[in-house]
Amino acid sequence: DPETANTYEVAFDYRASFDWRVGFNLFYYDIEDLIDFVPNAQGAQVAQNVGRQQGNGFELETEWKASDALTIVANYAWQRAEDEELDEDVARTPEQQAYLRAHWTLPHNWSLTGEAKWIADRNREPLDPRDPMDDYTIANLNIEKQKLFERLDLGLRVRNLFDENATEPSPYEAVPSGSLMPDDFPLEERSVHLTARVRF
Repeated sequence: DPETANTYEVAFDYRASFDWRVGFNLFYYDIEDLIDFVPNAQGAQVAQNVGRQQGNGFELETEWKASDALTIVANYAWQRAEDEELDEDVARTPEQQAYLRAHWTLPHNWSLTGEAKWIADRNREPLDPRDPMDDYTIANLNIEKQKLFERLDLGLRVRNLFDENATEPSPYEAVPSGSLMPDDFPLEERSVHLTARVRF
């Protein structure tokens, strides 16, 4: 059967000035008949409606135009999600995450954008013997020169600027063989991208 979800959300939005906006919202959800793969009598994995999950949390965001040249955007989210069948916190979902972005408009059609994303407090499955998940912060940097020769934009983007060794958790099943990705899913290492855009 299909999974079903009931969600409730209350959102507030406040503009303190023409240059500063703040948003805040509270949420609650209840998901029933979650589909998961479980072993049958023959040991084969079959999809069944076996789970129920409840969660609640809040999100806070702000956007501030600090000057004509600088805009800052930030948000933070916290959630508590519980597996009702196991009476445990939900695995692999971050309880906390935050994002920060700053964009500078520079003279002579230059711009600089820096951003950082923080992920924290991810749980393993109850029977997963692997070490706890590490939190991580990944920063990106983008430099762009616009209207070169009137029609050409050139950019340099560096992803994972500080070469953070970050991973996302892989599933774990006690039966039959544990995790197919025992070292979790690695995220991209530092990379550099050159971009060009031509306007017609």
